[in-house]
Amino acid sequence: MPESLRPAQPGAQVVQRQPLRLVLHIGPSVEDARDTRRALIEGLRAWQLPLTAVRLAELEVCAGEVIANAVQHTGKPSTLTAQWTGEFVRVELQDADPRIPRRRTDTGPDNDAESGRGLDLLQGFADRWGVIPPTGRRADGTSTGKTVWFECGADGPPMPLPATTHAADSRQVIRLERAG
Repeated sequence: MPESLRPAQPGAQVVQRQPLRLVLHIGPSVEDARDTRRALIEGLRAWQLPLTAVRLAELEVCAGEVIANAVQHTGKPSTLTAQWTGEFVRVELQDADPRIPRRRTDTGPDNDAESGRGLDLLQGFADRWGVIPPTGRRADGTSTGKTVWFECGADGPPMPLPATTHAADSRQVIRLERAG
């Protein structure tokens, strides 16, 4: 038996623990989106993770954005998976839309648009985020869709991205990480 799996006390039982993982299926309605966001936060609270109330609220904003986008832009069911890695809560949302989300470049103070700022919220609150492009096709020939993911650690996001990173650059990067 590998050293890391040996019991601390001779004769003690080895306890196999499953990683903390939550899978939620999201229906295509606004109510489904709201209920899924609430179920996610209740599940995370039940895990008693080392997240402050502020950090949990930031994670809820990020989750709300990716869930709402999936419902709004696909109108089809999607799947949200949350997992505690021991350092981060990683949230992945797989939807049916193969289109990769892009950050808006016209979100200045004079823009009155009611949408299009979700990726900016991910950029502001998540430690890391990105998009996994569609990986294949279903039997009916339709795309498997993409996965939007983000990670939130207990301490909050590190320093902002360097000023040399532009929105145009981030659209082409599938995995974004903040400078540390």
